[in-house]
Amino acid sequence: MKEALKRDSDDTDSAFRLGTIYLEEKCYVEAGDLLERVIAKDPSHSGALINLGVLAKRSGDLDSALRYLEEALQVKPDSVEALSNLGHVYYHRDNLQKARQVFERLTQIDSTLVDVHLMLSMVYIRLESPELVVTECDRLMSLLGLNRNLTLDSLLDLSNLFIDIGKVLLEQKRAPLASLAFNVAMHLGGEAIQTIKRIGRICFQHGDYNASLEYLEKAIRLNPQDWENFCLMGDCYTKMGAEEAAVICHQKAKELNPY
Repeated sequence: MKEALKRDSDDTDSAFRLGTIYLEEKCYVEAGDLLERVIAKDPSHSGALINLGVLAKRSGDLDSALRYLEEALQVKPDSVEALSNLGHVYYHRDNLQKARQVFERLTQIDSTLVDVHLMLSMVYIRLESPELVVTECDRLMSLLGLNRNLTLDSLLDLSNLFIDIGKVLLEQKRAPLASLAFNVAMHLGGEAIQTIKRIGRICFQHGDYNASLEYLEKAIRLNPQDWENFCLMGDCYTKMGAEEAAVICHQKAKELNPY
């Protein structure tokens, strides 16, 4: 592709493909230069507009991200990629009603998008609409082949269901989505220490030791006297080959529970 661009600087297809590769490899300056070149030649190139929106979002320039993604949607109104990124931009700008509209529209285009149902769950939590969170939970469980065999008596019950959803997503090797499900669970559980401990243990059991450490550290900040968290942290470090850190954690666990 680089050779094609050298031969023909107006080759927008090669510029777009190479810019996309740079974006995926997080070479943002190179990606931006190439994608801007595409837009200069073809202002309605939806793919380049979407990628420039993604680039701006990752760089923290949410105003530019919004502009590029809205331009892309003028060209392709039902673009799942553009709408998904637009929903995230609105969410991070705390424009929850706009985020809700975008994510709900996405479910009408494709009702099987797990990430969208998870984001809608987060939006509904922040909008204090627990009944809609329950609806999204049921939809997610259906998509993942899970059954809800209980009556929900509290938000903690709902939190536990989202932990179950995250567990299945980990089993499916969909760690980013699992992390999002666990985030929903923690918001519902009020960051209760038992919720965080359970997530940390599930991540450990599925070999995601970095994620497990992250949750266990949160649990320790809430209760620095819980020896079980230090013990499991030590086990994580052992699995990761960090023996010195493992010894420190296991020693701390023994200090807190010498029996």
